[in-house]
Amino acid sequence: MTKKDFFRIIIKLFGLYWLVSTLFTTIPNWVSMFMMHVDAIQIIGVSISAVIVILVFIFLVYNPDLILAWLKLDKGFDDDRVDFQNFNTENILKLGVIIIGGILVVNNIPNFLTQAFFAFKLQVMNNNDVVTLGQQSYYRWAINFLNLLTGYLLLTNYPALSKFLLKITQKKEG
Repeated sequence: MTKKDFFRIIIKLFGLYWLVSTLFTTIPNWVSMFMMHVDAIQIIGVSISAVIVILVFIFLVYNPDLILAWLKLDKGFDDDRVDFQNFNTENILKLGVIIIGGILVVNNIPNFLTQAFFAFKLQVMNNNDVVTLGQQSYYRWAINFLNLLTGYLLLTNYPALSKFLLKITQKKEG
């Protein structure tokens, strides 16, 4: 595998991560925003955001060579080849599960702590005017907690999960 091919794969995987991250973070935020109230400005804002997300995904997945050329990622290496001698399918699956779990944990810790602080603040305020704000805060807090839990489970159970995924793949192929 050449360095250029390796970086193409990494960019495409980042595009896929972008899409999955949007599905699990941005869409729940939109739902919670629409739970408060809906008006034309919000609909326009969500529509523009959705178009931007889709365009970035398409750009990352279908045009990685433009990013390679712009950032010059394949330049400056001594060798043009990447050798993965000890990387079999199971090891690649393990690495992928670890990376996804780590990203979930790292991305959601700040949001979880922020939402926990706001939830605590709302409990202390005990004001009837902020009931809907409190519901929105608890909703986001729960989403961040589920993402953290998923990331933690992926990080702690990556060997079993990679074996399970490999077994499923081998059943489909065989």
